[in-house]
Amino acid sequence: MAMNEIINKLKNWWQSVKQSLSEGARNSSPASDEDASTEKKSLRRGLSSGLSFSWLLPLIAVALVIGLFFFLKNPFKIDWSINKTEKQTTLTVEEIKKISELNTASYYEEMLLEKRDTTKGFLHKNKHLLAVLVKGNLKVGFDLSQISEDDISIGDDQSIVITLPEAKVTDIITNPSDRTIVYGEKDKHFTENDINELTNQAKTVLVNNAREEGIFEKATEQGKKEMANLLKAMGYEKVTVKIKGE
Repeated sequence: MAMNEIINKLKNWWQSVKQSLSEGARNSSPASDEDASTEKKSLRRGLSSGLSFSWLLPLIAVALVIGLFFFLKNPFKIDWSINKTEKQTTLTVEEIKKISELNTASYYEEMLLEKRDTTKGFLHKNKHLLAVLVKGNLKVGFDLSQISEDDISIGDDQSIVITLPEAKVTDIITNPSDRTIVYGEKDKHFTENDINELTNQAKTVLVNNAREEGIFEKATEQGKKEMANLLKAMGYEKVTVKIKGE
């Protein structure tokens, strides 16, 4: 509604109030002098009472006009949505952090690792070989506990832009029960420490091979899709998901 239209309606309302008071005074017709005297006294009291508060009506009308002007025109460019947006950002961050960890890809591989050693013999050197088959599994995803309000931007049109941390290994498993000594005996030359050393090497090999296979890229793209679906389920209509460093 335009400001001029609002002001005109207020003026018309004030004119109707004054006209009602005038018509009430003219339409009174007393039946006798005594009744007329009584009616005049009542009318004077009514008019006096009405006039005692009637001066407030223009002030109320002016206050309403000023209030509507500031609300509609917003001359000081006050952003009435700031508090709402800040609260919505905080609630969104809290909901995302509840998930804590978002795993979006996995990689499995069986690796054969070897360790060689030599010892001096009576006539020649003795060669020793330890070969261990290690079964490894890793998960790649996002640590959502790192998300902060600085990583989220919410618009007035129910749009949101979120920046996720880079995808990383969230879990890597090489259970002792999943490793097999293919060649060599730990009690003759090699020890448990030698076997554990090869198992730890298997973790590094597993991560490097996963990178070469493009597992981290797959996890990143899948993470964007799943985060977008999550935010849309929370009520956002336009979602943009970014990755730090991209």
